[in-house]
Amino acid sequence: MQNEKIEKMIKLIFLFKVKDFINWKNNFDKDMTTILKAVEAKSIHIDRGLLDPNLVIIIVEFENLENVKNFSESEILKDRMQLTGFIDKPNILYAEEIENLTL
Repeated sequence: MQNEKIEKMIKLIFLFKVKDFINWKNNFDKDMTTILKAVEAKSIHIDRGLLDPNLVIIIVEFENLENVKNFSESEILKDRMQLTGFIDKPNILYAEEIENLTL
């Protein structure tokens, strides 16, 4: 097995609960991909809680901090959060990737 080094990214991580995951996901899919491309996000990972299917974890990867700030401080993000069925304010974390290996 060979380890492959991957380019390091800056990650914006959201952790939040929604009323109904399926409804939230349908609303999310309407325009978030377009919005994320506009702020030059490189990838997005959407996960849901194993024990709580209405717990949502989103990891958005960016190449630089400026793009992270542009997205995290945007009015469109705040508007989408309100429209898509958030139960409470999301926890938002900023992370710098230290290592990412494919095994």
